[in-house]
Amino acid sequence: MIGAGPKGAAIAAKAQLLNQHRRAGIEIVIYEKGLIASNWNGGSYTDGDQDLCTPATRDLGFPYDATFGVDVQKEMQERYSWMSYLVEENRYSGWVNRGIERASHGEFAKYVSDSIKQSGVECNQVERVSGLRKASKHKWIVESVEGSGKIKTSEPFDGVVITGPGPARKIDPTFAHAALFDGEDVWSRLADLKQKLDDTDEEIVIIGGGGTAAAIAAWMIRNGVTKPISFISEQPTFYTRHGDYFENRVFDDEDMWRLLNEDQRRDFVRRTTRAVVWASVSEQLAAANNLRLLPGRVQSLSVASDLNLVSVSYRPSNDKARLAPLDCGVVIDASGFDNWWFRELLPAPYQSKTADFFEKKAAKMERDLILPIKSLPPLHVPMASWAQGPGFSSLMVLGRMADRILSRYSPP
Repeated sequence: MIGAGPKGAAIAAKAQLLNQHRRAGIEIVIYEKGLIASNWNGGSYTDGDQDLCTPATRDLGFPYDATFGVDVQKEMQERYSWMSYLVEENRYSGWVNRGIERASHGEFAKYVSDSIKQSGVECNQVERVSGLRKASKHKWIVESVEGSGKIKTSEPFDGVVITGPGPARKIDPTFAHAALFDGEDVWSRLADLKQKLDDTDEEIVIIGGGGTAAAIAAWMIRNGVTKPISFISEQPTFYTRHGDYFENRVFDDEDMWRLLNEDQRRDFVRRTTRAVVWASVSEQLAAANNLRLLPGRVQSLSVASDLNLVSVSYRPSNDKARLAPLDCGVVIDASGFDNWWFRELLPAPYQSKTADFFEKKAAKMERDLILPIKSLPPLHVPMASWAQGPGFSSLMVLGRMADRILSRYSPP
């Protein structure tokens, strides 16, 4: 598996129980460029202090299907649930007494980390995974770069799971400036960001209108930023995920999902998963009076005439023939993440394939969340599994996601 986050933890935990109860003989190896759950514990994608939007009770085993039998189902809850984690920490009653409060990202990261360690899987901390090479028609070899720069080649694996969102997508990957941050590095450069926010009287611009952009703006508001903050996005508003009963049930009602056509599935995912802001964050933004939305698309970034500023050039949605320039003291490129970032790891013929090629393959994704490319060994991509269900790409049904993938190697 590439990535030691919640998806990796869910698969590792379930595999450990399958080996114990069914002698499944599944060997899991995780490759991670940072610490376990590094995308959640602060410094990358989050500061760790934000509230977890998904309820923590949708934990590593949820929804606790009896895919592999009742004994596995029960032990998954006894050993790896959010409740069992709190009991182990002697904090369960306090959590209940406080009204089942939301966990912070950092707290959830500790739960994920403890679970991976408890599962006993091998976790390789590497500088990066540099390539996926075919060992045979049905097996992968993983090439990784260690901290020393040495390239390490794995033994053949029966399958590879891509678990994370990959690096932040950038408007201009070649452009760098002290006042420019992106959706990933902003959290590791918070001291720099605070200094820039204190020093500038110029425009503060966030590029994007989804969850990452909203989370960064909410952090600014919580930290007392009162200067005007402008969002540049093609969306005219923040689309809010409320998490009510009617939304939530679609995530774990497989019968309903099978009744939907492709357009309905895409629409539901777009409205509830991609570029969506959870109500808890949306409420923080609604309470601020220093935010504005500029509908449009950013075309380029450059150094302004004042070298301390970044010039943002964008096309307003109502006048696409015009380029509107903004000289900004702080710019945060939160334009999203590339679902297909891992194509650069694939054999050469696939590295140049377009996103459209992979999207068409994803529309025909198999039940075990394998991207259906017949010439490649099994490649599980839950982040792009909307055709099989809306929850596999998020934290909504981690347990079922693990069941789907592991069913390939230990049939129910």
